[in-house]
Amino acid sequence: MLCLFLVLFISSFSSNAFPQLLDKKPSWIETTPLKFNADLIKTNKISKITTRIMDKLDEFPIEDRGIVEVYDFDKEGNVSRFFKTTIKSREVIEIKVPAVYRKGRKIANAYIREEYAYTYDTAFTWFKYDVTNRLLMRRINVGDFFFTWYYDYNQNGFLMKQTYCKETNVTQDKHTFQLGVQTIISTESFDYSFQTASQLKKIFLNDEGKEYRSAIINFNRYYIEENHSFSVGYVKFYNLYLFNEGGKPVENLSNSNSNGDVTYRTTFEYEPNGLLKSEKKYTDTLHTNNITWLYDEKLVLVKTQLDRDLIKKKIGIVKFEYAYY
Repeated sequence: MLCLFLVLFISSFSSNAFPQLLDKKPSWIETTPLKFNADLIKTNKISKITTRIMDKLDEFPIEDRGIVEVYDFDKEGNVSRFFKTTIKSREVIEIKVPAVYRKGRKIANAYIREEYAYTYDTAFTWFKYDVTNRLLMRRINVGDFFFTWYYDYNQNGFLMKQTYCKETNVTQDKHTFQLGVQTIISTESFDYSFQTASQLKKIFLNDEGKEYRSAIINFNRYYIEENHSFSVGYVKFYNLYLFNEGGKPVENLSNSNSNGDVTYRTTFEYEPNGLLKSEKKYTDTLHTNNITWLYDEKLVLVKTQLDRDLIKKKIGIVKFEYAYY
């Protein structure tokens, strides 16, 4: 929520660039793999987006294993439910292909072709918001249990408290939740103080109200810079978000000494009308991925995402399908 406030500050300087469905602004609260522009979802009366995920290894055909991710939206444009399929098991099926004859002459021998039959599992996540569209709850179903995060905000709109719980549902329908037993796993609180007009200090407090981590956040219309350090140990990490004149992200960079000082960097390129065109990802100086975004003929809604993995030599293909109110 803090990042959201700072991004809104930066966006106040934005030009009237062509709006896009994808939202690439930084956000502290984890939600879904893709983030969307709620205003555009609402304006276009989109009720659901289904993404179909496929892979293509170099020199091999496209492999469609039936993996989908589905985003349901409320009428304010917020994600109300998200679910995705994962492969639980795979069975090899042998299919006998008969010989081919033409004019009494065999032109192709019989053979056995192998295909795969998949058994799927589906993981659901639900979201709830307040009247100002701030996220209040994120609930994930795992087997017979639900794991839920509750969010509270202070008078400035900053995230003040996060409560993480394990819960049971008294109904048999996972989509109709009525709280049974709730066990609080952890709570985390946050304090904020402006050091200057462009510098903010954020304090992270554990269940006992003791500081265990702090962050100094510098910002202006072109960047957000976060320096995080833990009270115990030497773990530190750094985030940098750069923006263009229109308030759109142009580069994200993160570094932590917890994994050997590896630096991750993403750069963004846009069409002349402001739509996101491509992303390039790097690990240190190694270029790992090229991501390309394709749009429909109206250049508003995303049609396809192509993720070229330069290390694994494959392309991840994501197709977008829309349903409307």
